[in-house]
Amino acid sequence: MVGDLRDVLPRLEAEIEPLDIAAWWRQLNEWKGKYPERYKTDKPLVTQEVIQLFQQATGGDCIVTTEVGQHQMFAARLFPTSRPRTFITSGGLGTMGFGLPASIGAAFARPDEQVVCIAGDGSIQMNIQELATLYKHQLPVIVAITNNGMLGMVRQWQEMFHAQRYSEVYLADSNPDFAKVAEAYGIDGYNVFDRETAARLVPEVLERRKPAVMNFVVYQSEKVFPMIPAGAGVDEMIIGDQEPEEASEEVEA
Repeated sequence: MVGDLRDVLPRLEAEIEPLDIAAWWRQLNEWKGKYPERYKTDKPLVTQEVIQLFQQATGGDCIVTTEVGQHQMFAARLFPTSRPRTFITSGGLGTMGFGLPASIGAAFARPDEQVVCIAGDGSIQMNIQELATLYKHQLPVIVAITNNGMLGMVRQWQEMFHAQRYSEVYLADSNPDFAKVAEAYGIDGYNVFDRETAARLVPEVLERRKPAVMNFVVYQSEKVFPMIPAGAGVDEMIIGDQEPEEASEEVEA
């Protein structure tokens, strides 16, 4: 079909019946109830906690962009969207370095809204020079780095499917001090090592409406579930630690 979308799309819409997906929504809600997001507080700060702090502090009323990795999956579940174009991610394309430039675009497009970029310590370094753009235009973007000292998603696959033959996933010894990097660009920078400091700083930094980098040092060996192994079907999904269980120090998000 050849035509102007402004003409063609309304005419196509008039010919299409709405899908009845009520049963699918019921199934999704059943799964969400059976497999809630959960994490344990008997270990160091974890990515889910960090993301949940931002969700609670903003009431979910903000634009979220993500880099690529475990944090991307956690953010997709813990930042439910209620408006179009408020959760901006590269999906399954795997484009590390997407989140920071996307947050800049979002801040220009909607200058009156809070923008939070959820990042990993690997992905953020793909386009970290764009902190200069945040500084130049004083865009009120908060870059929240969940820093586990790893390429976390790659490490998880190597652990689960490659007999823990870890290769090129350790970043802790070579990562920069992200707070100092931010300050070098003229932006507020914070290194956060515990949940008490995280709970105090997140609402404070959001309230300032200034560009900032918050580097949260999180548990190194966390895994994100559910996941589908390479070549497997959806019916072979690994539920992992989202399986219902009794745990005295476990929190449901």
